[in-house]
Amino acid sequence: MEGELTAYQKSWKYLFVVQSISKLIEMRELNGETIKEDLAEAKKVLSSLYGNPSPTLVDVIKSKFSRVQTIGTPNLSFLGIEGSFGEISFEEINSSEKLKQQLKSNAFRLLDYFEGVLINNLKKEKIFIILDQLDESWLNSEIEEYSKILINLINTCKMINTNEIYNNKLKVVPFLRTDIYETLHFNDKNKIYQDNATEIMWNEDSLNDMFVERITNYKPEQVDLELQNKTDCLFEVRYVRHGATPFKHIIRRSFLRPRDIIVYLNKINETHTETKTGLFSSKDLYAAEKDFSVSIYNEIIDEWINQKPEIAELLAVLQNIGYQTFKYTDFESKYISAFTENSSKVKSELNFLFHNSIVGQKINANWEYQCGNPYMTIDFEKEFHVNSALKSRLMLTEGQA
Repeated sequence: MEGELTAYQKSWKYLFVVQSISKLIEMRELNGETIKEDLAEAKKVLSSLYGNPSPTLVDVIKSKFSRVQTIGTPNLSFLGIEGSFGEISFEEINSSEKLKQQLKSNAFRLLDYFEGVLINNLKKEKIFIILDQLDESWLNSEIEEYSKILINLINTCKMINTNEIYNNKLKVVPFLRTDIYETLHFNDKNKIYQDNATEIMWNEDSLNDMFVERITNYKPEQVDLELQNKTDCLFEVRYVRHGATPFKHIIRRSFLRPRDIIVYLNKINETHTETKTGLFSSKDLYAAEKDFSVSIYNEIIDEWINQKPEIAELLAVLQNIGYQTFKYTDFESKYISAFTENSSKVKSELNFLFHNSIVGQKINANWEYQCGNPYMTIDFEKEFHVNSALKSRLMLTEGQA
């Protein structure tokens, strides 16, 4: 009953406001405070609408409209909201402009009511709403529709976060993959990114600092570690294969994400055999590589299976090449053998692997990937290099003979 732009934005705003009031009531009551009259009234309204004052996201969204034949409006006449509809079928609503306008007016009035109560009561607390897993519905068949949802989510977050009426007491923070944000098309997209977004990126130094902080906080008091060596203090050797430190060895087999390092260290811990020093050995480090590589492979499949169902076949193309270092013609040959009907997509698929750091190229004397060098561009004339995190799982030989 509402224009697409307004409908999405008001829906998101309603969801955030309702969840904020619910949390505010919960916090006040947990602290043993007597809640103000208007907040107590809002609690009754929430209970009337959703059956309890702390509705879940599913309670608020009620998304299974395709199965609903009628709607029942609760009696909220004390808010000035028409409560005499009873059970109304959607067919009746569609055939009656009066019903449409009345329901639309009621919906706006309810949003205004809840927002007014929230603003009036949001004094000492700060509420942060964190939105994660927004990529789980990023399916090829639904991208056009889901893009509208995400675009209006981003705009709603900006409006709430910059609105002075909330006095910085309410913030909504969506976590969204950069590659998805780049595909969205809307006004002020670049301005919002520059002024309101923070890109979370890691490098070797920041990861090392984070992990030594964890080590410092959680190590047993009786354990004496040489923390000046940062994460390498966990190992009894200073250097391993190719003259790298143990942490550098791990970093080179990662996508520069904290969870990659966590998984590798957990695998090292699982394979660890006791030594005189009690620290990890180079043997532990190498023994963990295979299981770590399998874990990373499975994670890539899980991450992309919805958006790119052919991801396993693409990784199989790399495995069939047999070498960690390869040329474009090597990939082209194996890809065409596997995807005979999509031979025109060779470059775009290799670019996908490059863009997601599954393969990289040499910059100066080092193999680099976009996760560590986001501004590097693909060059189909140069050799490619499969990320070492996948080398063991894909059973690749280091270089071509």
